[in-house]
Formats: sequence, structure tokens, C-alpha cells
Amino acid sequence: MILICALVASLWARDNAFASAITPKEGEHQQSSIHQEPLSSVEFVLPSTARILKSIQVTYQNLDGSIESKVIQLDESIDWHYPLLVAQRAQGAVYQGENRFKLGEFELIVNHNRIFIATRKKMLRDFVLPEPYRLMLDIEGTKDNFYEKVKIDKKYFTQAEISTHDGFYRISLEFDGRYKYRISPQRDGFSITLE
Repeated sequence: MILICALVASLWARDNAFASAITPKEGEHQQSSIHQEPLSSVEFVLPSTARILKSIQVTYQNLDGSIESKVIQLDESIDWHYPLLVAQRAQGAVYQGENRFKLGEFELIVNHNRIFIATRKKMLRDFVLPEPYRLMLDIEGTKDNFYEKVKIDKKYFTQAEISTHDGFYRISLEFDGRYKYRISPQRDGFSITLE
């Protein structure tokens, strides 16, 4: 019996016992990015038997990776001859005008989802406050009892404030929603990119 087990084991044994049994993938693994271009439109056709659109369910991924759904009840008649269109468009707010703002001794330059803060001073720390959602930046240096507020009114950024604390400036950047952010030091300041 032992002889039969040894014979069967030798038939299934690999030439090199230390070689991986898993075949590696060809090429590099590319991590999918959560940041993509915003949806413009998607068109789809229902079958010729469709007459009433009862509801639409939208499933989306949040910043933290969790998945949620929203159901919109419609009960509307449709003509199946025409495709349905799901589109995203700006309504109401029109963002235009100046992209440079002076905030105390700092200059803020807004470019789409990025804001550049021009300064030679060192950033001490950053943190987020939830209501309203805003990024707080503590920067070295100070003037006595200084406060200023600037309305930015751009997509992503609504306003900025600066105030003084014990030995440092505190800049508050208020966003129009919740975003992940990335701070990149630059030679003459730092850039904050929202995702």
C-alpha cells in the first residue's frame, strides 16, 4: 500500500518542488483609478413591448468605496421607438470670472479641481472639518488678530478664510461637496487637487 501511494505521488510531483504552481500574468497590473472624466451621456433602447417606465435605479460608488443605490419612481408612458438618454449637465450655477484671489498675504489660483496657494511659508498641518465640508491648513507665521474671508464661487471651491492663531495662519477652504484631496508641495507654494 505504501508502495502504491509513493508511486502515485511521484507521478503527480513536479520536476522542481520549489517552482511556483501559479502561472504569472503577462504584463503589469494596472490599478483602476476612481477618477475618471465625468459622465456626459448614455443612450439605451428598451424592447418593443415597453410602454410604461415604472422606475429607474442608479447604483453608484461613494468616495470611501461603498456602493449605494437610489430608486426614482416614475410611472411615465414612453415611446419605445426612441432611445432613453441618461445625461449629466450643470443646472443653475454658472462658474466664471476671476480665478485669482488675494487672501491676506497669500494668493489663491483656482484651476478646475485644483487650487494653488502661493507662499514661501511652511505648512504645519492639514485636516478636514465636516459641516460645512472644508479643508483646514495651518501655515507658519502670523499677523496679530487678522481675519479675512473671500468668496470664490467656483465649481469645487465656494469660499476661503484666513485667521490667525498662536504663531500660525489658519486657511479654511470650503468645498461645494465631499472630496478626497491631495496636497503637493511646489517651489513657490503648494497645490491642492480634489478627487
